[in-house]
Amino acid sequence: MNARTPSQTDYTQAIAAILATMPDERRMQVYEYALFLQLRSHQAGETKVQIEADESWWEAQFAATDDKKLAAFIAAAVADGETTGIAIKDGKLIPIAADDGR
Repeated sequence: MNARTPSQTDYTQAIAAILATMPDERRMQVYEYALFLQLRSHQAGETKVQIEADESWWEAQFAATDDKKLAAFIAAAVADGETTGIAIKDGKLIPIAADDGR
């Protein structure tokens, strides 16, 4: 059995077919996620120092953002069913268990 490796064109066509079935809001989310992956992909050659620097950058972004704005963003994501509950404490995100009343 000689399985053919999908080409870039195959992936492009498959993704286009999937996107055609989605509402505009979801297509935008797929596009934004693709940009995210393009800009921040963890490649095999990425060093521990690079990964730690990246994580530090994200933590600094969360810490620099007003807790009320983060809370509103998180509430919207939870209401949309995109994530589980999260609390903010001292600029850090803390997962909330389903039975936790925070």
